[in-house]
Amino acid sequence: MSDLVTQFTQNMPGISLTDIGAGIGGIITQRREAEALAASQAQGAQRQAQVNGIMNKILSGDRSAQNYADLGLLQGPEQSKALMSSFNTLTEEQQRQELDQQAKVYSALVSGNPEIAKTLMDDMITAYKNSGKDREATMLQTMSNTIASGNIGAQSIETMLGVILSQLPGGTDLIDTAVGLGEEARAVQVHEGTLLKMANDLEFTPEGKRKAMETASKFNQQTAKMILEYASGQEAGTLDPQDIFNMEEKLRKEYIGRVGDFNDTLVTFDNIKASGEDPTGAGDVALVFAFMKMLDPGSVVRESEFAMAQDTSGMFGRLEALLPKLRAGEFLTEGQRENFVGLAGKYMDSYGSMEKRHRADLMIPVKNYKLNPGNVFGTQEHSQPTVDRLSELRTFARSNNPDSTGNIEAMTEEEIKVAYPNTYTSFPGEGSETIIQVDF
Repeated sequence: MSDLVTQFTQNMPGISLTDIGAGIGGIITQRREAEALAASQAQGAQRQAQVNGIMNKILSGDRSAQNYADLGLLQGPEQSKALMSSFNTLTEEQQRQELDQQAKVYSALVSGNPEIAKTLMDDMITAYKNSGKDREATMLQTMSNTIASGNIGAQSIETMLGVILSQLPGGTDLIDTAVGLGEEARAVQVHEGTLLKMANDLEFTPEGKRKAMETASKFNQQTAKMILEYASGQEAGTLDPQDIFNMEEKLRKEYIGRVGDFNDTLVTFDNIKASGEDPTGAGDVALVFAFMKMLDPGSVVRESEFAMAQDTSGMFGRLEALLPKLRAGEFLTEGQRENFVGLAGKYMDSYGSMEKRHRADLMIPVKNYKLNPGNVFGTQEHSQPTVDRLSELRTFARSNNPDSTGNIEAMTEEEIKVAYPNTYTSFPGEGSETIIQVDF
């Protein structure tokens, strides 16, 4: 063995065994490095293939929280730990605000409204700068610029926010909510984003802006814009009497657009009650005519909850057919007159409830900006109807016992209870929305 080594070295002058060993070691090392590089590249290719697969799902519309979570896992556990560590340093209220802000931006991007997402983000940037958090503001500015760069930039921020939300407590619910928004909810989101952009173009204190946004969000874009401008002017002390007049006039138009001329309808109801007490042909014609006016197609009364439960269209058609007969000399029965008055009262009760809801919405800017309620809602000289329980019960009993020979109109509640126990038991009570049938 030694002779062979000696022969080998003699035939290779200048090369020692050490050199040979080093060469062999280098070759082995290079081979191992190459194998490790190949394995790393294979692993990287596999990981990239997984990322591409998930991204294809997301870009195809499958924005599930699980897909975002799987994408987050591929970033490695260190990133997830760092994210949670940072989140846990926040107070409970700060965590809520952070989730809410990220979810709003994410939702705007998901719904295809990058401009709204950028507006929301720019609003956060201003808040961070005002509170001295320049590092956070700079980071958000980079994200805002990325959104503004085009579709690819917006999609990358959307995906990043989805991954972040999927790893935070409560984030998966926010993702599901944003992805599942219906058309109406998306319209609200667009409206709020538009209002925020309007508000950002005006001068506001932070609290004044919050209050104005909260008030304006209940109105259409045109009215909301005027509310924001009015609120900004009020804060700055630059309003004049014409501004106040314009604001009251705008809210007045908004009120009438929502509820119609409520005072005029109250007058119509008073006419119905008066005509119901006039047992003449002229009284019957006036009663039916006033009732038809209340239920005229397109009237706001017909949009009330109670009216929607009635066959209002069919009733209106029958009234049109009845009116010529009354003009020719036919009369309504006493029961029919009471039914008309009672049913009109039910319509008005429901209509009045609707009016109160809209009035409550409009009263917010009226009170907030010290406007005159009379200039917005008008003066209501007529009391709203309240149908008493006995009148309702009599109407209900007549409707459910059309063949009865008893004088239901003259009965007390106790007498109806004894004479018609089943009817009394099923009577839903005052303020019900039970369909009342008027026979004519």
